[in-house]
Amino acid sequence: MSVYLTNNQIVRGLLQQEDAVINYLYEEIGPKVKQYIMSVGGSAEEANDIFQEGIVSAYVNIKSGKYKVSENTKFTTYLIQICKYKWYDNVKSAHHSKNTVLDMDVKNDDDILGSLIQDEKYSQLHKLIDELDEKCREILHRYYWLKESMADIAKALKMVTASVKNGKYRCMQKLKDNSDELKIFEN
Repeated sequence: MSVYLTNNQIVRGLLQQEDAVINYLYEEIGPKVKQYIMSVGGSAEEANDIFQEGIVSAYVNIKSGKYKVSENTKFTTYLIQICKYKWYDNVKSAHHSKNTVLDMDVKNDDDILGSLIQDEKYSQLHKLIDELDEKCREILHRYYWLKESMADIAKALKMVTASVKNGKYRCMQKLKDNSDELKIFEN
């Protein structure tokens, strides 16, 4: 599709559930999400599911006021980030369920409670990460989830390595400051 839609047009179109806008997102962003997910081991079907979930989440965030149109960030970039986080959650969940056997004869109530508390902390952490600016989310995502080196992150983001290191530190400080009342970083 050779048409370009602005952030405002996309947001308005999603709120009104306009087919043209939804088709635009599927044609312009869907292939990018699919390519990314398949490049990190996902299937085409998983990529399609994640993209659909991403659009629904974006719609919910717009409707609830969590997403505000910004001149600094394209909506399409925001949608791609949602899809990436959904993919990581999906992988984490699949890995967790594949490697965790809940055998009630072996696990005691304290172990189960501890596991539930840990899952809740991950959920809270993801909410805090979502509140960070896009640059922070990208640096932390690349460093912690993709296990990229500082040099690789700097190259990908067209930054100097020292700036990435400082950015990561500041982002982690923001997370820790925002999480004080949630006690996420406690052992």
